[in-house]
Amino acid sequence: MHLDQCAPCRSEQEELRGLLSLLTSVMPYEVDGVPTPDPERAVRAARQAAADHN
Repeated sequence: MHLDQCAPCRSEQEELRGLLSLLTSVMPYEVDGVPTPDPERAVRAARQAAADHN
């Protein structure tokens, strides 16, 4: 398997695995527009999830 032989790809895979766990902790917003997505709130939530994860 490619990942067995390629350290850079294994490293990227591990980084992406960490993002997956963060994404599952972000609450989705309602499709019909309430509440409106707030990029700053999303950044705060991601930072808090990362802090909680560590």
